[in-house]
Amino acid sequence: MNLDDFNLFKLRSAIFLIQFPLVITETVILLWTKIIPSPLRKEGLDEYSKADQEQIQQVRHSIREFVNSL
Repeated sequence: MNLDDFNLFKLRSAIFLIQFPLVITETVILLWTKIIPSPLRKEGLDEYSKADQEQIQQVRHSIREFVNSL
């Protein structure tokens, strides 16, 4: 392996190490947003108390802020 191939290998490794955690984080966040009940669908929120609905709203807002900060 010559020096050019080694530098290319290091570059690919660095890109993978940066990209992989971001992709995993994004995938987990997308799953969370699908699991957490949506406030737009009122038929699913009838079984939750007002305190639970407020907590759901706070969690969805926190996830949205985290995604925007990525």
